[in-house]
Formats: sequence, structure tokens, C-alpha cells
Amino acid sequence: MDAGWLRANASAPGVVVLDIRNKLGGGSEQAYRDGHVPGAVYSDNLAAGVKPEEDSIAFCNTGHWASLGWFAKSEILGKKNVKLYDGSMVDWAAHDELPVEVKAAQ
Repeated sequence: MDAGWLRANASAPGVVVLDIRNKLGGGSEQAYRDGHVPGAVYSDNLAAGVKPEEDSIAFCNTGHWASLGWFAKSEILGKKNVKLYDGSMVDWAAHDELPVEVKAAQ
């Protein structure tokens, strides 16, 4: 999945975009711009706020934390409706044409 795919699918019905960076120390310090993918919700794991029938797309700063969550949910728990945006905020923020939402951690 790349930034274009995420932009096209992030607001689809039944899709939840999860920013799994730590709320207290997980800013975009490694990304070109601060913030996150518009509409994303903060989640310390891939289950919080996601109904079983919903698709979820996880990201973090560089994809490393999101990949761990994806692996646990997809490969260990067998939930195939989770996707990983491996480029995460470093990739998203590098595309100046893509919007970045800045809001307080929830």
C-alpha cells in the first residue's frame, strides 16, 4: 500500500485508519511535517475502536511499530481485515500535496 492508495481508501465506509504512535511521545519527529493522516484515530493497539467487521489500516512514524501490531492481529490472531501502511508518516508527510491533520492526542 502506498500514500495514493491510502488517500483513496481511508474515508471508505467500514475503514478505520489507526495512528498507533504513543500519544505522549509519538509525534512526527521523523517526518517532514507534524500531524497525521486526516481522520485517523490514535490507538495504542490495533483493536481499540475497531469493530470486528471493519477494515483497519495501521501506521506510525516509519512503519516499525505498526508492523508489529499488523503481525499480531493478522498472522497470530488470523484477522485478515488489517492492513499496514509501511511508509507511515515519513512517506505521507513527504508528499506536500497530501493533507496532514494536527490535533491533540485523544
